Amino acid sequence: MNQKKISYMKKVILIIWIVLFLMGNAFAQKSVSVVELSFTAGYYGQYVPLDSILVENLSKGCDTVLYFPDTVLVLDIGTGIGTHYLSQDDGLIIFPNFPNPFREETSIRVYVPEKQRIRFAVNNEVGMELNSLILVLDKGLHSFTLTGGNEHLYIFTASCKGTIKAKQLLAFPDQVSTNCRLVYKGLVSSSSLILKKGESVDGFTFSPSDSLRYTGYAQTPAGVAGSDVTSNKPEQIQNYQFKIIEGIPCPDIPALNYGGQVYITVQIGTQCWFKENLNIGTMITGNNNQTNDSIIEKYCYNNDAANCNVYGGLYQWDEMMQYDIIEGVQGICPSGWHIPTNAEWMTLTDYLGSLWVAGGKMKETDTTHWASPNTGATNSSGFTALPGGFRTNSGTYFANLTMEAYFWPSSQYSIPYAWWWIIAYNSSYVYQNYLFKNYGISVRCLKN
Repeated sequence: MNQKKISYMKKVILIIWIVLFLMGNAFAQKSVSVVELSFTAGYYGQYVPLDSILVENLSKGCDTVLYFPDTVLVLDIGTGIGTHYLSQDDGLIIFPNFPNPFREETSIRVYVPEKQRIRFAVNNEVGMELNSLILVLDKGLHSFTLTGGNEHLYIFTASCKGTIKAKQLLAFPDQVSTNCRLVYKGLVSSSSLILKKGESVDGFTFSPSDSLRYTGYAQTPAGVAGSDVTSNKPEQIQNYQFKIIEGIPCPDIPALNYGGQVYITVQIGTQCWFKENLNIGTMITGNNNQTNDSIIEKYCYNNDAANCNVYGGLYQWDEMMQYDIIEGVQGICPSGWHIPTNAEWMTLTDYLGSLWVAGGKMKETDTTHWASPNTGATNSSGFTALPGGFRTNSGTYFANLTMEAYFWPSSQYSIPYAWWWIIAYNSSYVYQNYLFKNYGISVRCLKN
């Protein structure tokens, strides 16, 4: 074979190799890549089952909800978990299936608002009906399973009274089986659903580097509604352990970042509170007064910064108010929040059943941070009061850590005094009194 033919063949082989390389890259780019997120929950080291998990994509402004026992979320990068097709606000709800995408079988839950005859069907992406069921179902949450065939996409529909609801189901097709099978598994719950976030937003999508926020909801062993919130940019496989604490976050703002610290919120009646004591500012020692110098200053119990990390900072009244005297001022709280007034503290305790019992409903349970016996502590409100103690008026010492929680309102009693609220380790009562403004005590923020 002469040199020209050899050279020609080399060029042909090189071109073929380049084409194959480019085709391989194109195929790789189109291949499905998934992120798998799994969730568990504990309450002071004790396992508790999750009721539901709200997953919000903060980068794209969409969300979805997982419901027990579905505690694993599989996301297609770039496409998310699917969309609703025909949708009307008639009370019939199809919840996101689990898992999604699925390989062999997926679970589907449907909430039926009243007893009625419903037709369920499964179609492929070109509209061909693959399976159907006609059932008369009672009000409640009902469960189905779908066993997949060789389709990449299924559309599950529920229709009644001229209304159709639909859900898109993604699948890794089974090359052996050619048929799909829809099976009704029964009534999960006959009670009315308490939807933590309502129906999931259409078109939940996810891309690498998106920031997601997860809110886990559960009941404590005592039957009190609880939650936990966390966020990150997930990797391909991610496991999350919620640490459930009593109380449900405020719907529109479950958490916020202020001064480099994340604060969880809690909804109590019509009020939205910080779930933690405020911890903002630069620490100064207790023998100095806080001053109007454009720098937020705080005390940490016994001049130990570690105590601020647990119990929050301690503030003199003027520093908390940022040297204003108007009730409800923003003070050292973040924008959109304010120092609660005396009347707003009274609204809280009234909602919880009166001063006589509100303290128990506001205190963190257990004796991890509270001294024994922590009388009456159920924290059923989710307020999670912690006993941060106080810095004395003279600044010579700190007192009552683990024994009492003290909170300033933005209401004065007189020029040298302001009101304060007290919760004690040995009582379910909430005490109200007045105190020299130079004392350093805890602060909570209330949403405007």
